[in-house]
Amino acid sequence: MITEPVMIWPNPLPLRLTEPIPLPSIPPPPVVNLDLIHLLLRYQHLLEQANNNRTEIQQRWPVADDGP
Repeated sequence: MITEPVMIWPNPLPLRLTEPIPLPSIPPPPVVNLDLIHLLLRYQHLLEQANNNRTEIQQRWPVADDGP
């Protein structure tokens, strides 16, 4: 018996998993500490990358309405 293929959709993601993570407002350090600056820049880069991934997932995956 041959049947038609059926599309199975995953469970919707909660909205909290697709909302962007706010970037922290960190003032520049008073003393130039290259390690600290490097870590802050890396942290900001990782947050931006995470937000890009969330946007991509949101475009590809159904999103549940978490309500108010």
